[in-house]
Order: sequence, then C-alpha cells, then structure tokens
Amino acid sequence: MTILIEQTTQWARTYPTWAHRNHNIRRNTTSDRAQTSGSNYGLHNLDSLVRTRCLAKSKMDFPKSYYEEYTSSYCTKIGQDMRGILKYNFNNQGFINNLDYDVNEKDAICFFGSAITSSIGLPWELSFAHKLSQELTSKKFKAYNFAQGCMFVDNQEIINTIESVKTMGQFKPAVYVVQFIGLDRRFSPQSKAGKLNTDADENVKSFIKLFKKLEHMLKDEKWVFFACDEPDHKMPDEIKHHQNCLIWNPPFISTMLRDLPGEKFHQMIGIGLKNKLKKLYNIE
Repeated sequence: MTILIEQTTQWARTYPTWAHRNHNIRRNTTSDRAQTSGSNYGLHNLDSLVRTRCLAKSKMDFPKSYYEEYTSSYCTKIGQDMRGILKYNFNNQGFINNLDYDVNEKDAICFFGSAITSSIGLPWELSFAHKLSQELTSKKFKAYNFAQGCMFVDNQEIINTIESVKTMGQFKPAVYVVQFIGLDRRFSPQSKAGKLNTDADENVKSFIKLFKKLEHMLKDEKWVFFACDEPDHKMPDEIKHHQNCLIWNPPFISTMLRDLPGEKFHQMIGIGLKNKLKKLYNIE
C-alpha cells in the first residue's frame, strides 16, 4: 500500500494598513508567507517594500505562477534563504527573473523545474539558466524561467507547465530545458502543499509514464533534461542514458544554506547544457 507522508503547510498573511497612491503604481508591504512542505522549502518572509505596477494582460497567457501576488515585485527572504541579503525579482508573469516575457520572442530558452532552477540562494545572474543564455553566442538567447520558486512542485506539475507553454500557439521556444525533481513528490495545486510517496516502485512507474508523455510532447522540439532525484530511485537505463539526458542526479559539488546547490553546481550545469546543445542541435 502506498504510504503518503504529508508535509505540513502553514500560511501567514499580514496585510498593509496603508498604500501609497500614484496612478499606475502602488507601494505596499507584502505579507509574510510560510510554507514548510519538504526539502528545499521553508519560510517565505517578504518583509521588503515592493513596487507593483498595474499591467495589461497579454492576449496569450503564459503559464500561471503560484506567486501571482509578487508579480512585478521582489522579496529578500524565500525558502530557507532567510538571510535577507539577496533581492529576488519577480517579473510581470510572476516568475523569478530580471526580464519580462514576450509571446513573440523567437530566441527564448525555457527552463522548467524546482527551486534549483529558480536559483534560490544565489542571484539570478549566477543561475545555470541565465549563464547558459549568456554563453550561447550564435543568437541573443533569453532565459525564460518557468520554475515555481519554492513551491513543493512535483514532476507532474513540471510537465503540466511545459504542456501549457507548448500549447500556447503563438509562442515558440527555441529550446526546452527540464529539471526533474524527486520522484517521491506529490503536489496539490489547490492547497499548494506537498506529500511524499514512499512506494519506490510506484514512483518509478509514474515517472516513466510522465516521461513518455514528455517525449511525445517534445518530439519535434529541441530539448534537454536532467534530474535531481534526492531519494535516488532505480531508474531504467533508457531514461538515464537517453540522448537528451544531460545527467541523472548530478552531484551537488557545492551547497549552501541547508541543501541547496551553490554557485559551482550552477556553473557545472551551465557548461554541461552548453555542450549538450551543441552536440544535439549544433547550438552554440
């Protein structure tokens, strides 16, 4: 029988008592939000003064962000990064990034994953996503991050986000880069909470099914993937040695905070992705 270990999720919101009125711009103090729902996920404490702009909605929507309340804002504390020394910018679409997304962009490299892809603990400029987009010189590539920050997303949620981008129609990414997370995760979009499934066989079977769906979805696209499966499930060689697989369970050659990969890890993944894209698609 499947055993589910439910992680507790606590939400705390404190609303401001005042707002600076200035036509299209309002100033507010965003609430504290706490979530303790698994590895790499801790307290969210947004104590910074943030600026939020009133924006017109695009005719063709990008995937939904679970951080909509932080759209065009920033925070200094998120997950287990409670140091308050980094500024995490959220763009117009509600994702961690220093640029806004355009449905007409033809040179976007789209990144999907967890807090690792969102580069929690490091400035976005040091993320493997940003580094890759800057080091490829054949075009002016842009890194479009669709990872959900410190939400306890699972691989099903990651696939759902990829599918949302794939079916947009007008938006055509140049490359899809997918970072899978622990196969034991189970995420509820409704409650934004997570569970851990300790049935290893079921986890592997479920992932193989998801992976086949991804293969079919991206069969005509340029794509690369890697995985950070903390429980280290026994994965068949057809996935671990797939031609589009960069690496399965790369070592965290540098860590920070509690168990987040550090700058050297992002450098390693960035270089690996660059080499893989050149080998597979002659992109450099």
